[in-house]
Amino acid sequence: MAPDGSWVAACGDLGLALWDDSGTEKWVHEWWADRRTPLRLLAVDDATLVAFARGTITGLSAANGSTLWSVTVTNSGVFGGGTVSGDRRTVVIPSNADGGRLFVIRGGVLANTLPTPADEVSVSDDGSFIAVTSRSQLRAFDADGGLLWTYTGDDLLRRPRVSPDGTRVAVGSELGTLVVLDRDGTVLAAPDLRALPVPAWLPGGDLLAATWMGTVIRYDTGLRPRWQSRLTPAETDIRPPAAGP
Repeated sequence: MAPDGSWVAACGDLGLALWDDSGTEKWVHEWWADRRTPLRLLAVDDATLVAFARGTITGLSAANGSTLWSVTVTNSGVFGGGTVSGDRRTVVIPSNADGGRLFVIRGGVLANTLPTPADEVSVSDDGSFIAVTSRSQLRAFDADGGLLWTYTGDDLLRRPRVSPDGTRVAVGSELGTLVVLDRDGTVLAAPDLRALPVPAWLPGGDLLAATWMGTVIRYDTGLRPRWQSRLTPAETDIRPPAAGP
């Protein structure tokens, strides 16, 4: 979906289509007659849709589906889901080629290729700092350079989140540890939340974390809890009403 919600695109084995926010089909690319090639999709900005599969990454015009740019990656392996920086200028797409690769694209040009496996990827708003998880390891990269540091967690690490300004990284472990590190890799906090936490950076620098057990905590910029809540489901009687006389 476009960042401003003005269009949505979907793709399957037979083709790719884009609709505007009223549900009107704007354009379609069909390939059902000669192949079955599902593409991964990524909305870069309000005007650009990226489609990628089998070594080719293509920028398409959201207005009419025409090709804006195309990047061919040799030995690409299988692409994973991509991510876009907050300023909408940097696209990062992982693949499993040669043990793992990250393809960094700016302005329709392959800016860098980083050798790393990546289960999940997060990038700073300006696109300069990338964090990835690979099993129990968190790795940080300079998008235009290379590896900066690694951190090994106490279990599988999931949901890495780089703060918008790129100064901090938060990640959760399946043992329930919420780890926050600075850009240099120094651990700033590692509270035990007793269940896998999913972090999210809020405007102003606060950090929100929620676990699958229902605990929700908001931390201030000093990583001190502002408040904590426990979400519990409301009891609802789902039985059908008793039959009348």
